[in-house]
Amino acid sequence: MARLMSCSSRSARRVFSVVCELLLLVCGCWANTDCKLNSGSFCACTVQSDGSTLDLSPISKSGGTPYFQGIKGAAGWHYDYDPCAPFVEKNCKTKDVLICQGGAAVCGRDTSIQIEITGSNPDKGTITYGNGDELRKAPRKTVISFTCDPSQEAKFTSTGEAPGGTYNFALNSKHTCLKHPTPPPPSTTKTTKPPPAPPTTSPHRTPNKNHVSLGTIMCICLLMAVIVYMAGGFGFMYVKREARGLEAIPNFELWKTVPGLIKDGAMFIVQKIKGLRGGRGGGSYESL
Repeated sequence: MARLMSCSSRSARRVFSVVCELLLLVCGCWANTDCKLNSGSFCACTVQSDGSTLDLSPISKSGGTPYFQGIKGAAGWHYDYDPCAPFVEKNCKTKDVLICQGGAAVCGRDTSIQIEITGSNPDKGTITYGNGDELRKAPRKTVISFTCDPSQEAKFTSTGEAPGGTYNFALNSKHTCLKHPTPPPPSTTKTTKPPPAPPTTSPHRTPNKNHVSLGTIMCICLLMAVIVYMAGGFGFMYVKREARGLEAIPNFELWKTVPGLIKDGAMFIVQKIKGLRGGRGGGSYESL
């Protein structure tokens, strides 16, 4: 009994692993995309996959004064923030401060910046600043969720503080909209068409090896459906019905009769063929 339980447990873990991999494969397209900071900038970045750019320099001040000042947050704290230019304030005296909590503590420095674009919605993303002053033996950090809003110059608000020293903000602005690269203009140079190639001696066309046929797509869909059916059914039988071993296979009683049904069908066809050879045109299903 213990050996059977151990085998069933390993089978369940394998099924769970397959299901997780399938979910990761399906959801991979929804993952966030990194926007790599441009050289020498703290607020301009480029998406490597398509060349889109983000530039927050229009909502930044130079000269050591933050663009956003006195932003009201939780517990009566006020925050100052500049996305591009570090500034110095009371108790935020290092030269790498980008967000400061009421002149009392650094909540994010230019030495730790990560910008991500939301995979399912390129008009949204996050900016994460780390390496803030320690709070309960862990560095503070700030997460700013930005949204592209063409009607807004810049609206910066606090959305709360999470346990562990994580400060959350929202930034709505037309300057947080991604700028996509302009496609090159069509070429006006006239090109000379090459002479037509002579006909080949073979009457058959060479198949395109990169083409995925409809049959291949249907086979992939069928395989995915079988995997989901087996994994989901096994999980249901194992957890809800507490079935173990072969009994955990979904619809096991039905599948157990399939070989016998195939045999009966084959024998029926053989009997019909023998009947036709012997001159019997009709006949009914005979007991085997």
